[in-house]
Amino acid sequence: FLDELIERSFAPACFAMPNAANVPPEEFDEVVAGVKSLAEVLLSEKGADLDRDLFIQNARTTLADSKSQRLRGALSGILTECRAQSPEDLAADVARFARALPEEMVQCGDYLSGVRETNKTALMLGADGIVHAIDELLRVATWDQFLMLLPRTRGAFEAVHVRARISLGDRVGVMYGLKDDDAPGGTKVGARLGAGGK
Repeated sequence: FLDELIERSFAPACFAMPNAANVPPEEFDEVVAGVKSLAEVLLSEKGADLDRDLFIQNARTTLADSKSQRLRGALSGILTECRAQSPEDLAADVARFARALPEEMVQCGDYLSGVRETNKTALMLGADGIVHAIDELLRVATWDQFLMLLPRTRGAFEAVHVRARISLGDRVGVMYGLKDDDAPGGTKVGARLGAGGK
């Protein structure tokens, strides 16, 4: 009975997704929880009997229609989890913030927070591209934009497991030509960055 209920409700739930593209911020958690539930069912053993293309099509439509960077990030994370897009595609989305208008540029942290909420591995799978994209973003940002970007962008990465932060820190170090010996006391570059530079 449960399997039949899932099959009957899956398609209507997919069709309803675009209607939630621009929900008020207070409804965001509920929307993301619903979309995550659909994705989890799709990726489970029961997913073999469900219409994967229908889910992906409506997730992409919702992403394209949404003006909420947090929701766009959440959907992009889910599409990466479902392998409907590559980690490189996700990194390219982050890179677009460096070329966006100032009012959109400063919302990159919201986008990354959304990605992290639905796909904890996506930031690592596309790490090299994302690190380069964020570096490009910070280079073009003005001081005021940087101050707006920093808290939310840092918050997105602080919620990632410490080992993942250390790995990202190592990649940043490599990008800037730093070696382990360059860190004070011989501490690995990534370990220092992963621990907040302490």
